Amino acid sequence: MVPAVGEEGGAATADVSRRTFRFGCAAILLFAALIRVWGLDQVPAGLFCDEAGNGYNAFSLLESGRDEEGSRFPLYIWSFGVSYKNPVFIYSAIPVVAALGLSEFSIRLTAALWGILGVASILWLGSILFGRRGGLWSGFTLAICPWHVHFSRVAFELIALLPFFAGGFACFLLGVRGRPRWLIAAGVLFAGSLYAYAPAKLFVPLFVAGAVVLYLRRLIAAGRWAWAGLGAAVLTGLPVVIFDLMHRQRSGQYFSETTIFDPSRPVESIAAVAANWASFFTPDFLFFSGDPLIRHSVPGVGQLYFAMAPLILIGMVWTLRRRRPEGKLLLWWLLLYPIAPSLMNEVPSASRGFIGAGVYCLLAAAGATALSGTLLAGGRRGVRGWLHDISICAVVALLLVEAGRYGYRYATVYPAAAAAAFQYGYKQALALMEPERGNYDTLLMTTTDGNQAQIFALFYNQYDPDKWLEAFDPGYLIIDPAEFDRYDPEKERVLAALRDSDLALFDEVEVRGHVTDPSGRTVFTIAEIEKRGFYLRDWLLLGTFDNATGAALRTDVYPHFVPTLDAYRVGDELKYWRRILPFFVRVELHNFYRSAIEPSGRDPVWVCAYATTELVADHAMEVGLEIDGPTQWVQGWLDGQALAPRMTQIGQRRAEWVLRLDRGRNQLLLETCRGQADWSFTARVRGADGRPPVGLTSRARIGVEPLPATSSGAPRQLVDGFAKITAFSHVQEGDGDYRGPSVGWVEYLYDPDGAVEWETAPLPEAVATAVAFTAVLSPVPGTAQLWVDGRFALAFDTGRFTSPRQWSRDGYRLRYFPRESGDYRSGYWVLWVSAEHVRAGVALRLRVSHIDGGRDASFMLKGRADTVEYERLTRSSLADDTG
Repeated sequence: MVPAVGEEGGAATADVSRRTFRFGCAAILLFAALIRVWGLDQVPAGLFCDEAGNGYNAFSLLESGRDEEGSRFPLYIWSFGVSYKNPVFIYSAIPVVAALGLSEFSIRLTAALWGILGVASILWLGSILFGRRGGLWSGFTLAICPWHVHFSRVAFELIALLPFFAGGFACFLLGVRGRPRWLIAAGVLFAGSLYAYAPAKLFVPLFVAGAVVLYLRRLIAAGRWAWAGLGAAVLTGLPVVIFDLMHRQRSGQYFSETTIFDPSRPVESIAAVAANWASFFTPDFLFFSGDPLIRHSVPGVGQLYFAMAPLILIGMVWTLRRRRPEGKLLLWWLLLYPIAPSLMNEVPSASRGFIGAGVYCLLAAAGATALSGTLLAGGRRGVRGWLHDISICAVVALLLVEAGRYGYRYATVYPAAAAAAFQYGYKQALALMEPERGNYDTLLMTTTDGNQAQIFALFYNQYDPDKWLEAFDPGYLIIDPAEFDRYDPEKERVLAALRDSDLALFDEVEVRGHVTDPSGRTVFTIAEIEKRGFYLRDWLLLGTFDNATGAALRTDVYPHFVPTLDAYRVGDELKYWRRILPFFVRVELHNFYRSAIEPSGRDPVWVCAYATTELVADHAMEVGLEIDGPTQWVQGWLDGQALAPRMTQIGQRRAEWVLRLDRGRNQLLLETCRGQADWSFTARVRGADGRPPVGLTSRARIGVEPLPATSSGAPRQLVDGFAKITAFSHVQEGDGDYRGPSVGWVEYLYDPDGAVEWETAPLPEAVATAVAFTAVLSPVPGTAQLWVDGRFALAFDTGRFTSPRQWSRDGYRLRYFPRESGDYRSGYWVLWVSAEHVRAGVALRLRVSHIDGGRDASFMLKGRADTVEYERLTRSSLADDTG
């Protein structure tokens, strides 16, 4: 028999009968099932990538026994290269997918079944806490609770947490109330929660610790059963601990990227966490607006109903009454549920704080049960009985009215409002493109305004997992269409699913169809790409220059110049032109300069930079130049002539200038000054007819004539060419060369603003000098540039050489002597410097940076300060080499 509320944890003075309780349970669960299963494949409209990922992993495990990464029946599933997916939801989806096939309905049905089980577990827990009447109230409020209904209809793993935790709580209460064997089940279910959802790893241990403190005497009295429960919990949870320890970096990656807690600023971090925690208890979150992320909440509806508020307040009063340890546990649950999500960004989060839905419904049930008990004190006779029935009917009616309002908004307003958040349109786009596969060389899927687009091709096409794991190719080229190097419509037939903003990249497309969302907005245009726009993508960049005062927007703070390859001195800094690789039509300045600026504690905001490229025309022509991008200020010069009287702000509109190009080479120079938005720009050229100009090319180079090569003569002195590293892009400890392992400093062509800079030993005299150093090249061919004391010296080839190579220019000469180390990539180098570039007692500062070649073309300076001695070099041994 369930104990009464007036006693320990049970029913009101007159609890409902067993028959009524059973009938009520069946009705509540049937009602919960109906509102969770109805229209699952239609509402929400679309399918979020996490849902598709959970579904495809279940399908892959079913078909091949391996997850999307190829791991065989893993404990946790590494997904999207971002985070581990918890096993409970995905493995439980396997039988559903096996029975119904992989579809939106089957994967969301898995969530609905867990949601129904959650209602059943809360109903059971409520009956233990408050009696049968309280159990019905608990189940009913959770069955219609917006917070729980919402996540019962989307295939997120979090929905499995509540049944485990509530079941563990119920078993724990039974165990400390005279049925100690239930403590074993409690241990298993509490530890099982850790496999359901990541926040449980903090929430559940803290909750159990509070439960142990409150019920310590009874647990001691339970003796061996309490120890058995602890042992069951340890054995169940131990694999989680072992897995996390073995995969520390991956296991903590998602948290480390989303947490707001900074150990270096503990006071500020604790204050921020406290503010986050408080946000979960605001009326706006609970009753008015809910989670601000539309994917997690219906706009205009809170996580709970208004009618629950007075019941929750009454329930909280009940938790504070004496001799109610289970009430204290509910209060502890309430205080704990925001702890884990408060450590992270995006607060208040209905998903990360999902376990709170259960405690609010239990508190509301406690309030309703207490209200019934008060009104029925002394029996159902007379006015009290009528007042009880009217009050309860009024509460139920208010809840149902609010539930009806929520259901109406969910079914009519929400599908259109949240379609973008649920990535609506991939299913329809794939349905239009798949029948055309044989007619095209490439099927392209845009990543603009998308997230993990490849998973939709795998999910909706039920892509063979074995085929996927062979090459990780979903059958679509999934890229930003602005990445022109990845496809060429002039050489292949390309059918693409594009966003509206993508269409502006092309001059000619043939539309094959449209995908519109429930609001009628076009989300994809299916089109054959025929001709792309003419974008200037190949640039040299120079920066950054401080513009904190904004003066560059009003005056010429930095001299406008004819670009030269020599470094530019700004205070104590040297600025060098550096090529940006032309992957996209956008020139991404923020990413290019971030690695150089942020380590110094300055974000690249309120700064300026220059970009230059050479336009080569096979005849004189007039073209239009369009500069577009996020909010920033731009100015341009063509062969030193300003294109506008002052800097132009772009963002809301683009800058449009006319270029009058001479036959041959024309130097275009841009200045861009960033505000607080992203920092990038596009430069598009159109002919007089608005189409791409014919006979025009661009290349990233400084348009100056090369100086003639001259002999540097025999060296008058010879010194070691390495004494101190001053700047580098990467460091490799113990990397080998022909002399064995040693430290090396590396730059790659793909590095944003990458270079290796170092100093030689001091030069004794101001005479013609040779310096020797050791370096390793990549096997990927390329072209690197060498600067000496900020002055451009020469360009040299890189790659694999089996015989000595030489490069010279204007008093500088560089020779490479390869030494076999398996592939002839390492050796020693000798640089001749003429006397006019040498100062007595001062070291030379050398800089190497790649300008062309394969992305992985690299130069590695080795930490060898004894190259002269090791190679037995002397002035006389170099005297004959003066060519």
